[in-house]
Amino acid sequence: MAAGLAACARVEGGSEPAASAAAAADPRVRVVVESTQATYEGLRIGVGYVRDGVAGLWLFFRDDPAKNTKIDVRVGQKVEAGGYSFTVEEVSGGMKGSVRLRFETSPGK
Repeated sequence: MAAGLAACARVEGGSEPAASAAAAADPRVRVVVESTQATYEGLRIGVGYVRDGVAGLWLFFRDDPAKNTKIDVRVGQKVEAGGYSFTVEEVSGGMKGSVRLRFETSPGK
């Protein structure tokens, strides 16, 4: 089933306080720490793992769960899924890895 869900997303070419600070500074930015989740409008993003510059993201769509999917991303990639578009700005490793995402569009905008 996961293989079928992966087709729903197209991929091209810190700590909890850090995540809060990033979102406060720019409402389009989310920093998600490994094994946690963040929300951007109707999209929930979970980071399952970060290793060797790759992050495993789980995307959960509030209004269309059939589009839920898991993708691997690297810095600089643009992801389009479920009407959302975001760029992976940073993938940081360490004890608890994190991913910094910048959203460009969302459904209806």
